[in-house]
Amino acid sequence: MRTCIGGHWHYYNRINGKIFDFTSSQFDEKIEYDNLESSIEDALTDCDEQQVAALTIRFKNFYNEI
Repeated sequence: MRTCIGGHWHYYNRINGKIFDFTSSQFDEKIEYDNLESSIEDALTDCDEQQVAALTIRFKNFYNEI
C-alpha cells in the first residue's frame, strides 16, 4: 500500500485485510491514507537501503510480539 505525503510516496502494509504502518512515527502530522495498491518493486524503487532496513527491523519486532 502507498500514500503520497509531502510529494513523496510513503509505503505501508495490508496484512490479512488490516492496515499496518510500521514507520508512521517518522511523521509529525496525522496521515491521511490513500490505500493505493503497490508492489514490493514500487517500494524498492522509491526507498533507499536505510528505509528498507528500518522497515525490516520494525516488521520483525512486530512479528515477534504477536
